Amino acid sequence: MAEEYQPRDIKAEAHFNKIMTSSVTTPFYLRYNLSQENPDLPNFNFGKHFNPRLADESEYFQRLNKLMSCVQKNVDKELTPAQQDKVCEKEFKQLRLAAFSRDTLYHNVNKRLFQNELSVIRNESPY
Repeated sequence: MAEEYQPRDIKAEAHFNKIMTSSVTTPFYLRYNLSQENPDLPNFNFGKHFNPRLADESEYFQRLNKLMSCVQKNVDKELTPAQQDKVCEKEFKQLRLAAFSRDTLYHNVNKRLFQNELSVIRNESPY
């Protein structure tokens, strides 16, 4: 059988999801990136340096992803230094503003994990 038609191990997936939504695994979650799985990624790829799911969970990392995408999109264009400063100026400004809005604090980046843990402590279903 082809790999995409293999039966899924639902219990193993549920156990993995339970582990990954625990705050105990936060350091591993933050350190995960795609550089070892795909070493051919370009240098300005967000997934090469950070966990790609962080862009969905934090405004700061979402802005950083947009800035890196803008740089990657314009890397092949032959621009003067003055034009290079202007190309991604809007994305860079939004990134700086997100950094000053206290969005880089540990509890903001891991809000999803802490909300899940609090719901378990309160005997509520996190799903």
